[in-house]
Amino acid sequence: VRADLCPAEKANTLLHEVLHAACFVGGIQGGDKPEEDTVIVIANQLCQIWRDNPEFVAFMSEAFNQQSDQA
Repeated sequence: VRADLCPAEKANTLLHEVLHAACFVGGIQGGDKPEEDTVIVIANQLCQIWRDNPEFVAFMSEAFNQQSDQA
């Protein structure tokens, strides 16, 4: 991730690349839209959801932390 990006752009870029990795690991290839277009849309929407819904982020983090505590 480029150092000259603002924190929000760095987070979006990192999420974007993680989604590419998820597509690869999940065997998602091709489809109606090229992968790049799909990843851009999903990353941008997830970043907006994350930014606009701190309660959602807190809930998800707590739920995943509880799951790892139970393992």
